Amino acid sequence: MKQFLPSIMWFTVGSILGQFTESVLSPLWMRLGLLLPLGHWLDSFDSKSLDLSWLIVDAWLVSWLLVATLSILGGRFIRHHFMSCLLAFGAGFAFVPLVLRAYLYSHIPTFADYWQHGIIFFIAIVCGIWSHKHVRRLPPNAAPNPN
Repeated sequence: MKQFLPSIMWFTVGSILGQFTESVLSPLWMRLGLLLPLGHWLDSFDSKSLDLSWLIVDAWLVSWLLVATLSILGGRFIRHHFMSCLLAFGAGFAFVPLVLRAYLYSHIPTFADYWQHGIIFFIAIVCGIWSHKHVRRLPPNAAPNPN
């Protein structure tokens, strides 16, 4: 059981942060409307597909940035059971909010619900592997040159 403890911990952290992002940070981000001028500028082109694409980016940007940042940090600091911890974090961050919403609101998720959460899972895996690969390239005693 002790060997699964890091993966369970990363899954729990991912689940909590995923739900917090979806229920608190994303609504705050949308209410702030920092990227609203860019949205109005894109709306001036009268392209429905461009508007829909921008809406998706604006709505999910907080989740993408948070999962990428935390996966990069995880890739730098996870030493043992790297892939299982990274997969557990990504699955928790991406799919636990989807499952909780489906359970609490009796909502059966559609394909449109799954693909966005799949993108979040993919971002978590890619960023974690990328940062882990770059950390392993550094020499073990790499100290800055004082000169």
